[in-house]
Amino acid sequence: MKVLLTGNAHLYKTPDGKYYAPTIYGYEFFQRYLMVFEEVRFLAKTKYVDSIDTDNYLLTSGEGLEIFELPWYQGLKAMLKLMDKLILRYRKACDGCDCYIFRIAQIESYLTFILGKKRGKPFAVEVVNEPAISTDVKGVFKWINVQMQKYMTKKANGASYVTQHILQQAYPSRARLMGESNQYFETHYSSIDLMISYIRKPKKYLDTKTKFEVIHVANLINSNVKGHITLIESLKIVADHGYNITACLIGDGNFIPVLMDYAEKLGVADKLHFIGRIHNKEGIIERLSESDLFVYPTYFEGLSRSLIEAMAAGLPCISTSICGIPELLEEKYMFRPDDSENFAKEIMHLIENPAELEMMSQRNIEIASRFTKDKLTERRYKFYSKLRRLSEKKY
Repeated sequence: MKVLLTGNAHLYKTPDGKYYAPTIYGYEFFQRYLMVFEEVRFLAKTKYVDSIDTDNYLLTSGEGLEIFELPWYQGLKAMLKLMDKLILRYRKACDGCDCYIFRIAQIESYLTFILGKKRGKPFAVEVVNEPAISTDVKGVFKWINVQMQKYMTKKANGASYVTQHILQQAYPSRARLMGESNQYFETHYSSIDLMISYIRKPKKYLDTKTKFEVIHVANLINSNVKGHITLIESLKIVADHGYNITACLIGDGNFIPVLMDYAEKLGVADKLHFIGRIHNKEGIIERLSESDLFVYPTYFEGLSRSLIEAMAAGLPCISTSICGIPELLEEKYMFRPDDSENFAKEIMHLIENPAELEMMSQRNIEIASRFTKDKLTERRYKFYSKLRRLSEKKY
């Protein structure tokens, strides 16, 4: 039984035929699908390279996983230039597969759904974000994005969501509208793979006024979509009030020089530390646990993996009320993505109130514990098994 899986992925292929991912799509990611399906075909934009630093990339290749290569591109303009070649590939993407899982909202999933020869076979969607709040896609393209997500979710045999309630209301499945059955079904689970061993003990705060570090994680820093500018502005405000504060930023991308120039302009460049991407989950959790507060003024999310990981590390967190984040944080710890003034005020309030930081740490660990792999695996297994049975017409 072979399932086609689509999403927005960039992979690198070395001369020995192996594929590598900069983040997320290591071979471990696909185990959730391979526990039900013998084969997974994964659609990914692929770049051929002579060599790669295997310490800084995740090995994607593995038994049962086939990579269906798309021409490499980044961004809408580059995609449009390659559209003639892409159309030919998308038309063949579904060939030989028994069923399909589309991760949405992603344009690659939309194009496969529209152009691929699905031949009436069953499909499921994994709703992982909210296109209506995207800052990267605007105008008519945003409208199309939203409408496609609504349409595919209603048409899908199975729909899973990263949120418990919020995305379900905006993008109702057929199972929700017409009732659960063998042919139409719904569930929810996060995209995260959080091991029980990642859960840390609650933090203790003994001396927040001498020095205080906030931390932020974004795999790709190619725009301000994760609120880096707001973080820098908040840092400036807090520092101007006399607090000894620094910020650690995990991730890499071409927007970092812009952020450094902005920090230099505000006079806080020396308080900002970009440490690059950490490819190993244990390493991310460990670095998070060394910090004091996770500050995440994001503009666009589904249910943030970075936020859940920070909570698992025992970090108090402040963020925005975007998409599924209200299912994780209390209202008083969420602000508008551009509200640097209130982010700064909350940081200063927490520095002055270490007992509150300790209570937040305890609560966040309890919330994060709901997302450990052992708890999510069962829901994923049941969902994929329903799709498989439907493909086999065993119901």
